[in-house]
Amino acid sequence: MKLVYLYNFTKYLTWSHPFPEGDTDSPYIICVMGKLPSDVPLADLKSKTTRNHPIDIRLLAKHTPTTNCHILFLTKSLGRKYIRDITSASTPDMLVVGETSDFARDNGEIGFVLDEKNRVRLEINLQRVQQKDMSIRSQLLEIARKVYRVPEEHRQ
Repeated sequence: MKLVYLYNFTKYLTWSHPFPEGDTDSPYIICVMGKLPSDVPLADLKSKTTRNHPIDIRLLAKHTPTTNCHILFLTKSLGRKYIRDITSASTPDMLVVGETSDFARDNGEIGFVLDEKNRVRLEINLQRVQQKDMSIRSQLLEIARKVYRVPEEHRQ
């Protein structure tokens, strides 16, 4: 289910400059770092397209450069310290998604959390998304369990 969300993020987020002008062949690159329960959904996503661009899924080993990723998904198997280090080094055009508790609040832009019925829900750090010069459609914000916004005293 989380991988389906990653694919759908390409539909509900807009990057300022995801591709060079006129480039219609480059893929949206979704990178996954850490252990997944199964590789089966990855093959399904590789056949998809979004906004007339193909999807490319890359499984990255720890300490692999992440500079070409549009979306970077960090699984909880990586450990909190490593996740903190990699999110602090993320590029301005990369959406960082994780599944550790309080990920969106503390580290990245979107966090997956499980609700009381064991369903996947989202937490979104809107402030970080906007700092990365991305925009997010209201439909995605509406389904989020929690949205972290710029505190009132910091708005101008």
